[in-house]
Amino acid sequence: MTDGGSPFDEDGEWVTNVPDDEQDETADDQLVRGTNLAKTSDSSVYNSPEPETVMTLTDWWDLGIEGQLIRHLQNGADLPEAVGRLRLHPYYPSKNVFDDWSTYKDGEDLMRGHLYNQLSETKEYRVGDRIQGRTSLREKLRIESMSGSTLNRAEDIMDDDVSGYDAAGLLNDAAEAAVRQLHEDGVEVEDLRAPIYPETISDGEGEYPLTLILRDLRKKTYPYIRFNRDKSVTHSKDMLLRVLASAARDYVHLTTAADGLKYKHWLDEDDIPSRWTLGYHLRKVALVGWGEDDEEEDETDSTDDESEEPDGEARQLGLDEFEDLDEDEVEELEFRDFYSVIEDIRDMFLAANQELHDIISKHGYYDGQHAVAFDTTDVLFRGDPETLGASGTKATRNASHAWQFISCSLVGADAPAILMSELVKTSGDKAAFLKRALWMADTMMDVNRAYLDSGFYNEDSARALGEFDRLGWVMQAKQSADKIDEMMDHAIENEQDWQATKWGVSDVPERHNLWVMESEKKSKLYKEEPDDPKDKWIAFYTNIDWVADSPDEEIDTESLTEEQREMPLTPLELADDFRARWGIETGYRKLKEDFLAKSRSTRYYIRVQVFYFAVLWYNMWLAANVIRAGKLGLDLGDDDVNYPFPGPHVMRAIEEDPADLQIGETDDLSVIEDKLQSFDPWSEFR
Repeated sequence: MTDGGSPFDEDGEWVTNVPDDEQDETADDQLVRGTNLAKTSDSSVYNSPEPETVMTLTDWWDLGIEGQLIRHLQNGADLPEAVGRLRLHPYYPSKNVFDDWSTYKDGEDLMRGHLYNQLSETKEYRVGDRIQGRTSLREKLRIESMSGSTLNRAEDIMDDDVSGYDAAGLLNDAAEAAVRQLHEDGVEVEDLRAPIYPETISDGEGEYPLTLILRDLRKKTYPYIRFNRDKSVTHSKDMLLRVLASAARDYVHLTTAADGLKYKHWLDEDDIPSRWTLGYHLRKVALVGWGEDDEEEDETDSTDDESEEPDGEARQLGLDEFEDLDEDEVEELEFRDFYSVIEDIRDMFLAANQELHDIISKHGYYDGQHAVAFDTTDVLFRGDPETLGASGTKATRNASHAWQFISCSLVGADAPAILMSELVKTSGDKAAFLKRALWMADTMMDVNRAYLDSGFYNEDSARALGEFDRLGWVMQAKQSADKIDEMMDHAIENEQDWQATKWGVSDVPERHNLWVMESEKKSKLYKEEPDDPKDKWIAFYTNIDWVADSPDEEIDTESLTEEQREMPLTPLELADDFRARWGIETGYRKLKEDFLAKSRSTRYYIRVQVFYFAVLWYNMWLAANVIRAGKLGLDLGDDDVNYPFPGPHVMRAIEEDPADLQIGETDDLSVIEDKLQSFDPWSEFR
């Protein structure tokens, strides 16, 4: 074989590694063994331990690239192995074209890398990361290392205008043909992308891709939301939740949403559930009698007056009975323990969301290292401050209490999913949530950094974070200590950018760091200098070390040790990273604007479910965009402006879907129970 991997010489003649005087008598034997080909991948195919069929080189050529792919994948090879085993001869162009293509010694590498990228459902830059970082993957593909940028340029490098040979077109067509055939034959291959069929929607006919995608996602997620209904129901679960989706789309109350559905021409008025019907099913989870084991669990009286509502009738009411009750009579029903209800609702929605996380992860968006952010959001409450589940908050807009929800979300990611969310009442609840959310997140991806707002600045949270050895975290500190004021004064007086000290919140040992600096965000709020310059400053608390010992130190980057090169030079770099946490605030705004229904309910179990449905639909929006982007060959950026489907379109598509899905219920929560079974998050804080 000629240098560069081409089996042809400059005159276009086939070149072998067998001496001329032995070619005639050994050709058949050599073809069986593949020793006339230089690539080790070729010989490895023919030297398989027990080949089912001995194929000649001509047989492989006759199959074409797509035929070879299909044969290898049907015989059990994984995707990289199938690409590595391909006999690309005689689809090679000549050696001089290889030289034009790439700086790589073997131009075949570029073809195999490009073909693998075309077949994989993983995002292009992540394919490059995997090829560079995984020796085993390169060995399967039989290629040398190449970057994502090289893969990105591969099609241009192989452009027929440059080479006179449309290798890229050949490979792309072969990849699509193989994917379609495997899909039609029902052959499942890990990481193999879906076929790209052209969308053909006739005038006035057919359904839009978003409608079909959301229909499938509802079928995957809604079964986990249990209403414990029997076969006598009038309305499907899909139609019940259509009312809530309509309320979320326009941010109106359920009554208004149900009335609005009457004007959908494909719905009869009798098909539309009332506010009471949906409210009845949302309420059932909190009543004694919900779930198979609730009756036994509730035989033990609770002595915590704050964790349960008044005792009363200990049975589940039918819808007709429930609709006849006034508000006072509803209060007299017997409710389950507050934390038990919260946990059951949480687990249902965790399982439903896990289906969406699996889809996002399958498309490669959870690969690599990630940062998460923790934040709280207030859903303002203007009722009785003693209402179960409500918490005090900063007085605003005639409200001093709120339903406080804490969330853990990805930040700085192309698909910034909400990983967990819960209603919280105390700092202990927040610390428990931190541990559980980080543990759950770690089962889905590699989390190396966490950002937290000042609501987590307490001993419980610091100790909870300390249980994760490899996690670096940064939180905003409350400026309540005299020493923090002194540090700010010193920095301002000496015109320093920052000041730092060893620190431990409350009784936590002083093994962490605290630094102060001027806040860019606060500074923008002042048109003139404030009376106290410290009003523009901010404090941060972290377990991450940096190189500089003082703000005045000049750092010689050339003399840094290998360990120091992995560290921030100053805490100002950590502050820049912390700004990524603002992404979660943007996500919260989007959740409230596009996915949260308005509710005036004073009952925590209603408010929790309304909020959880908003989280579910937010993640459903992300999953729908991930699916669509994969089909179109797009990469989602960190700006949702470029997403195929805007958030409001998702809610409208759910509301106006003419299909009334018949969706059952499942109490099989195994998709998340294995992640929670060893850890009762509430036990140490009750």
